[in-house]
Amino acid sequence: MKKLTRKSLDELAKTMPIVSKTQQNGFIGGAMYFDSNGNFVGSYGEGNGIIIAPTILHSGISFDVASPETVGKVMTTMARAVGISGNVNIIFDRGDLYGRAHEDGSVDFNYNANIMAHNNYYDFLSVLHHENHHLMSMEDAGTSQSEFQALIYEINQPSFQNTSEYYRSNTMYQYNSYIPSGYNYPSGNYDPSGNY
Repeated sequence: MKKLTRKSLDELAKTMPIVSKTQQNGFIGGAMYFDSNGNFVGSYGEGNGIIIAPTILHSGISFDVASPETVGKVMTTMARAVGISGNVNIIFDRGDLYGRAHEDGSVDFNYNANIMAHNNYYDFLSVLHHENHHLMSMEDAGTSQSEFQALIYEINQPSFQNTSEYYRSNTMYQYNSYIPSGYNYPSGNYDPSGNY
């Protein structure tokens, strides 16, 4: 038997691929499984990733490298689960845009969204909860108050606690950015004297 030394480990490290934390969680921690048609197949383990595979016994591929068509089908299945009945359209925009709701009941999901790299089922679910709130309150669409209320709605969903640290931090940053501007005050303006 060959003796394991620091030198042999260093040599091994040069030849082995580096696996990101997200990939490790997908391999080790379990995941939600969907097939390439967007059907929920089942879950395995305690992980929050999404794997595209025909069964939970198949290694499959990570959601963040799936085709835009497959991502659209999975997001449509998830959208139906939160009450969105319109189409889910895949768009290709800047990374900080996650989704957008439209008056016709459809929702856009950004394939280039920064959250794709985290491959967290609950991040995607929170985006859909957020956009669903916009669909339920289209009368004030496009206003800062509407965005603030959609943030409150998604934060109050039980699934929000399972979002990635990245998603949770960004969402709370957005939420907190609205408070000094007074979007939670009746007149829309913050007045320290208490006169609104």
